[in-house]
Amino acid sequence: MSRDLAHVHRLACNQAARFLFKNSGNTLLTCLLLGVSLTVPAILAVLILSTGQLVEGLDRERTLTIFLNPSLDEKSAEATALELQLNPEVEGVRYIPPQQALKEFEQTLGLSLSGEAVTKTSPLPPTAILNLNQETDLAGLIDRLKRVKGIQEVVFDQIWVTRVEAVLTAADRLFYTLSALLTIGVLLVISNMLTFTLQTHSSEFRLLTLVGATQNYIARPFLYTGLGYGLGGALVATIATSAASIWLSDPLGRLYTTYGILLRPEAVAPGVIGIMILLGGLLGWAGARVAVWMFFRRYEPYREND
Repeated sequence: MSRDLAHVHRLACNQAARFLFKNSGNTLLTCLLLGVSLTVPAILAVLILSTGQLVEGLDRERTLTIFLNPSLDEKSAEATALELQLNPEVEGVRYIPPQQALKEFEQTLGLSLSGEAVTKTSPLPPTAILNLNQETDLAGLIDRLKRVKGIQEVVFDQIWVTRVEAVLTAADRLFYTLSALLTIGVLLVISNMLTFTLQTHSSEFRLLTLVGATQNYIARPFLYTGLGYGLGGALVATIATSAASIWLSDPLGRLYTTYGILLRPEAVAPGVIGIMILLGGLLGWAGARVAVWMFFRRYEPYREND
């Protein structure tokens, strides 16, 4: 029994292969179309993962930069800065006098601004660096600090990280939305193509039923044809995604380096390639199953089961 079943499936697979090669032009175009549909969410996933690696690799210490009023004398400015440490959300405070702020500014830019006029009166205001708890309500704390007397401006040094994380969250949802829509599109493309082929050969199938052919016997070659479309599309998507990953690797690596992260995006992992091919095959088989079900539901009578 098992040998007979294997023989039947082998015949169906051979018929599907002959059909695909006989219509090689349409097969290639269909695989390219399916490959593009699968590549779009795959490349988006690569970009999301790469950006996520960048954000995870950054120093996540939460700090606020407080610019004090330049009109404060040194003692008043230092006292104002130290008073900020009384806030339970603040772990530590580092006070930077104007002259020290100027020196750090020079070191950062690699310039020398230490002229006589500059050294006597620094153009930079007194500054306080606040280290915050991870549970700090940033928006509320910033709003309270802005109302403190002697504080001119409050700057969140890593607010862009928060914005990038928000963009990543939106991109995740976009990825799932696109994946769902394109998956439905792949199913519809395969189902529509095989439905047309089934309708074209409907008279032949009626003759087959007269000699004892069953629904499963008629359907098997088309299920394997759908599987072939899906695997071909997945192969195209794998090649395109791998090429895109290699192409993006160098600029993303340079981007990481600018943030002090020695990380270079790698090519698509073999496990991911395997998942893409498996997913493509399953989508192809499912699309073919939908086409066969719709055909047999519309064109009756056909003998049930084998």
